[in-house]
Amino acid sequence: MSTRSVRRGVHPIILALLAVLVALSLLPSAAQAGHAPEAPARLRAVHAVPDFGAVDIYVNGNKVLGGVTFFAVSPYLEVPEGRYKVQVIPAGESLSNPSLFVINRSYYLKSGRDYTLVARGSVASGRVGPTLLRDDNREPAAGNARVRAAHFSPNAPAVDIFINGEKAIEHLRFRRATGYLEVPAGTYKVGIAPAGGTASDIIYTADLTLEPGKVYTAWANGLLGVKDNDAQAFKVTPSVDADFAPMVKQARVRAIHAVPDIAGSPVDVYANGAKLVTFDFFKVTDYLTVPAGEYDIRVVLAGGDPQTEAVIQANVKVEGGKDYSIIASGTNGDFCATVLEDDNTLPAAGKARVRAAHFSPDAPAVDIFINGARAIENLSFTEATGYLEVPAGTYEVGIAPAGGDPIFSASLSVEAGKVYTAWANGLLGGTGAKAFTVTPSVDAMAR
Repeated sequence: MSTRSVRRGVHPIILALLAVLVALSLLPSAAQAGHAPEAPARLRAVHAVPDFGAVDIYVNGNKVLGGVTFFAVSPYLEVPEGRYKVQVIPAGESLSNPSLFVINRSYYLKSGRDYTLVARGSVASGRVGPTLLRDDNREPAAGNARVRAAHFSPNAPAVDIFINGEKAIEHLRFRRATGYLEVPAGTYKVGIAPAGGTASDIIYTADLTLEPGKVYTAWANGLLGVKDNDAQAFKVTPSVDADFAPMVKQARVRAIHAVPDIAGSPVDVYANGAKLVTFDFFKVTDYLTVPAGEYDIRVVLAGGDPQTEAVIQANVKVEGGKDYSIIASGTNGDFCATVLEDDNTLPAAGKARVRAAHFSPDAPAVDIFINGARAIENLSFTEATGYLEVPAGTYEVGIAPAGGDPIFSASLSVEAGKVYTAWANGLLGGTGAKAFTVTPSVDAMAR
């Protein structure tokens, strides 16, 4: 998820869950509350007071979360239906001193419902207290996510929220949360402006990536006017409230920059709005592991806007358990993206596996000679051969126009236990970095 948020390490609230197991055993039982144990209520806590230190959280006199810092969203705790006294005090202090209570309230939690208790406000304003939100963690439809926004920045005015430049939510006040929106999974540009403002009045922007099958809350928190690098600064922090996404098999993808026209000009590669890599001609990236699925791939000159300045755009589907190469290629403004399925099965002992791929945009279909003998015929631009398993060693490779004699030759050394692709790239009439050449990549190796 990308939205200027920080992925935290092992937080004290996680460690405190061990204490929760003990504490919950002291709470009223489902039988005492008169409800079936299979439908508990669920409660979590959020520390949203930016100018207050760590806190301890007690339920019915038992500490269930300790050392919770700003801005932390705890996991849900399952409890039987019933009434619970929730008390929040500075970390390490005693319940015997009620003057220190940040929160001291009782709540009735109903069976089968989810709740978020937010400690909100600011010490500076003298207004610190609790807000109990009712959460709706129903599963979204296939391919969708569900999301709501919650305003807990104590010095921010009521706000309007813009999604991809359009006003989507109006006049969201402090201590309030919106209803849930069900939207297609993807990356959205979120802008926040004072209520009644236009897009030119936006004071904060963030990219919010929503994954299919998940339910989110986007929490506006912190203080306006604080430097961006300060932990108390205004920001939007997303939380994943529910995850219905099935376990998805992973695929591996890599990118190849084979557009000689822009040799020396790096490009950015985006997938579903998220930048994967920046690299130059002729480079082959390492494989990146991604969930199987469909991806909107866009290639732009480094620093460009993938929404408006994409040189190449393609929809790519990858299957779990497979490897893929995505090649940006072409010349003279005629650019394309080609997807090759890679077979990185390791060779037999003492051998290597190798294929050839033709990505020289001004070269005709070619024949490939190995040690003087024609081995591959009529390989066209954007095509790759199957894999050959050969003894490790050095081979003289010649490339000729289909049916003709070699016009290019190179030595190719392959080592035992490795899988290679020999990439024909560059321009027949090019010079320097743009000149026609064959560049081998090591795709897999025995470990």
